[in-house]
Amino acid sequence: MTFLLEFKEIIEESITSESNKTTTFQPMSSKISHIYQELSIIGFDKVHYMSETMDEILFKIIDSRNRYHELKVTLPSNYPFVPPQIIAYIPTQIESSLSIADIVNRHEQIIRQHQKLFDCLDDLDKHMRILEPEKPNRSDTWRKIALGHHCSLYLEITDPMSPFDKPQIRLFGSEKRVENLRKAWDHTFWDKEVALHVNLLNIFQLVPDEKQGQEDYTNTTDIECGICYSYKLENGEAPETILAAIQSKYNTEF
Repeated sequence: MTFLLEFKEIIEESITSESNKTTTFQPMSSKISHIYQELSIIGFDKVHYMSETMDEILFKIIDSRNRYHELKVTLPSNYPFVPPQIIAYIPTQIESSLSIADIVNRHEQIIRQHQKLFDCLDDLDKHMRILEPEKPNRSDTWRKIALGHHCSLYLEITDPMSPFDKPQIRLFGSEKRVENLRKAWDHTFWDKEVALHVNLLNIFQLVPDEKQGQEDYTNTTDIECGICYSYKLENGEAPETILAAIQSKYNTEF
């Protein structure tokens, strides 16, 4: 295929040559020239890194809130006849394209469309105790949030274009406390006009309890529970051994 592509360009050079003489074809030089022209259109100020052979380019885009978004483009040897590989941490995928400029433009368009989503998730990261992911990126539309009394909340924004809608959740903790949290979640009004963390405070700050009246689940002072949250070793890996006695006593899978 590479030979045919080079041969095709040689023929085209011969046809368009006024002298009708065979010219020396330099595929690498033509590829670099093509990439340079595309980068000139995009703007070199958006190029954060580029390898010496120009087969790997890292773009850094700044949005309206001064947030950085990285886009990595890896170019095959027969580019532009074969589309590049793309790594981008955004909520939606970028369609394959033969043009680097098209890829960057599409990346910027997706970023502009999801400003409210990024605001929403930044708000959660700022005001809530996030358990996972430890280092969230812009493609992560979910969070696992610590609640009081050794409970936690898995929250996922199902529609990135409407991030302030009521999200999908899962609750973790003892059966009794999860039941109280579920009732509070189902019966409390969700306000789309306020931030997510405000809604979570309104729902879980004072949860009705039959015996204790009301309990505050937004207090995370008990987060250092060795069973619930210290599930990773110092090297970041999960332990291989589960204490069967604890599992049997509490009839719970960890």
